[in-house]
Parts: sequence; structure tokens; C-alpha cells
Amino acid sequence: MQHPPGTCKLLSVLLSRPGNLNVVTIVGMYCRSLSDLNLPHSVKEVVDKDADAVLDEIEAAIFEVAASILQGHGFSYDIPSRSKGNQLYVPELDRIVLKDSISKRPFASTQQCRKTAITTRIL
Repeated sequence: MQHPPGTCKLLSVLLSRPGNLNVVTIVGMYCRSLSDLNLPHSVKEVVDKDADAVLDEIEAAIFEVAASILQGHGFSYDIPSRSKGNQLYVPELDRIVLKDSISKRPFASTQQCRKTAITTRIL
């Protein structure tokens, strides 16, 4: 699994040698994630997925849309809100993360129809 830049730290040991020369030996790597930090807010974490996992997620989203339409409810997507109030800076990882606020993007809304069609086309 790949980690975002800056989230992994090399664990090293400084060894003293005669003649005051220090030799650094790398013993491993420690990677921090959002779940390690126990943040006070619920946040979204982006994880790397292989091609099969991405395909599974897309198929599940399209299946939910089809089922909703067949039930007569139309469809909408839950989109994470990118507003300033939904962002949190995490200094330990030196990055900004999104809290758990979401907004609906319904296809039936004339104001949101274009954005929903674009989102569907991207999927």
C-alpha cells in the first residue's frame, strides 16, 4: 500500500563507532494514517485500491442508482462537502482532510441535473 508523501518516517538507530564516527542504520519504516491519530472529528480517508476494488465500487454505485430508479425514487449521489467548514488541517500529516459532512446531488433537481449527469458519465 502506498502512503501519501510525508506520512512515513524512517526509523533509524545511531550507532557510535570508535573515532566519533556515527553510522545510521535504518531499522524500518513507520507510516501514520488518520486512524492512528484519534482525531476529534470523523474524517474521510482516501486509500489506494487496485483496479478490481475500484471496479467493484463503481459497479456498486451504478447498481444502487438502478435499484433506486426501479423503485421509483429517482437517484442522487452523496458527495463530500468541500466547504471551508468541512475541512480540517492535520499537522501531524501536514495535509488537509474532509470531515464527514456530505451533500446530496439529485438528478431530479433542475439546478443539479447537469452536475449529476457529469458525475454519472465519469463513473
